[in-house]
Amino acid sequence: MPESRSATAEEVRLAIEGLTPKDEARLAAVARMYAAQYGNSGAPDLLQETYLRTLDGRRKWKPDVVDFVRFICEAMRSVRRELAGEPVDDGVDVTARGSQAPNAERTLAAKEALESLEASFVDDHEVLLVIEGFRERMSGPEIRTSLGMGRKEFETVRRRMLRHELRPHRQPRRRSGD
Repeated sequence: MPESRSATAEEVRLAIEGLTPKDEARLAAVARMYAAQYGNSGAPDLLQETYLRTLDGRRKWKPDVVDFVRFICEAMRSVRRELAGEPVDDGVDVTARGSQAPNAERTLAAKEALESLEASFVDDHEVLLVIEGFRERMSGPEIRTSLGMGRKEFETVRRRMLRHELRPHRQPRRRSGD
C-alpha cells in the first residue's frame, strides 16, 4: 500500500479558508472543551496554534486519509497536551485507571465504537461534540459544563445516541433543519 502524502501549506491554507460556519463552530466548541479541561480560556489560541503548526508542517495532515475538520480536532488534543506539558501519547494511559486499565483489545473496540457512532452522526453537531468529550474521557457533567449545555439538553443528545445504537439498521443520521 503506498504511503499517504501530507498536504502542502497551500492545501492547508485552502482548507482553512474553505471551512463552513458549521465547521468553524464545531472546531471552536472542541477548542473550548479542551481549554476548559485546564480551567483556562485559551480556546482561540489553541485553535490558532493548531492551524499554525499544520501550516508550517509540524502537524501533518494527510487529506487522502482524514477529513480536515477531524484532523484539526485530533491535532488540537495533541497540541493542548504539549502546551500543558503532558506527554503526548494518543494511546490510553493505563496507569491512570489502576487495575481497571483497558487492554489493547478493549481500547481498540472502544475507539472503533466511537468512530462508528461519529460516522453515523456526521451532520449532528451536538452529538459530535459529546463524542469528542467522551473520547477525551470526560464525564457527562464535565462535557455539559465545557459545552455550556443544560442537563436536559445533554440528556436529549445522549438519548439520540442511544436510540441510534439500539436500531438494527444503522444509517448515517442527518439532523433535521441542517
